[in-house]
This record gives sequence, C-alpha cells and structure tokens, in this order.
Amino acid sequence: MNKNYSLISLMLMLSACKSDVETYQVDLLGNYEPIIVLKELKERGANCELKKDKINCSRVDMGLVNKTMREISLEQFPAGYTYLGMPGLHEAVITELQNRNIPFKLKVNKNKTWILVEEENLSEFREIIDEQRHELRVLENM
Repeated sequence: MNKNYSLISLMLMLSACKSDVETYQVDLLGNYEPIIVLKELKERGANCELKKDKINCSRVDMGLVNKTMREISLEQFPAGYTYLGMPGLHEAVITELQNRNIPFKLKVNKNKTWILVEEENLSEFREIIDEQRHELRVLENM
C-alpha cells in the first residue's frame, strides 16, 4: 500500500514539474494589456491562460505566440516608430525633421512620445538621430 502512495506522489510531482516546464510566460514589458493579448492569442489557437496578470502559454505554441506578438507590436508601432528617451534628443530630432521638411507623426503611448517617419525617410531619420545624439553628447562633455 505504501508503494502505491509513493508511486502516485511521484507521478503527481512529475506531472506538476512537466506542466511547469512546458509552459512559457509571455513578457509584455508593460506595453500591452494582458487581457487583450490573451484574447488575440486564444483566437489564433494558442493554448494560453492568464495568471496574476501574466500570460502563460504552452511551449508547443511558442512559434504562434511569437508571430502574434510581432504582429501586435507592428500594429501598435510600425517599423518607423522610434522612442528617443535621451534628454533633449527628441526635441532636437523633431527640429531637424522640420528643418529638412521630412514629414513625421507623433504617437503617445504610456506617457512616452514616439516619432514615426515613412519608410522612404528611415535612413535619413536614423542619420538625424545619430547626428543629434552626437551633438548632445559633445555639448554634455563641455
């Protein structure tokens, strides 16, 4: 009788460990509402659940989960969206975009202002960011 309880206990522990190993916690980095993301994942067929505002998904579905998260991210922030957190950089880049007549849009998300430029202006936009970052660092070291 004691062997049966030991065997059942061992099986329960292994199954508990197995379920922990086979799940993956999706890190939303505070950028997305967990309930909305969970709904989207479930609609696409991912085996996920919400536990304490954390989304846990089956490791088997990680390809689908990663693809879904990329698509959600691109819907909210297309490739040209950039957040410039360095003090003064955001304003300097906007001024330079205006000086060069490069069209841009601003989007506020979670109290951060993001800049969006069209794809054809991305390389010049990145150059402006690099130039302005360099200028600010030079001024900072004076």
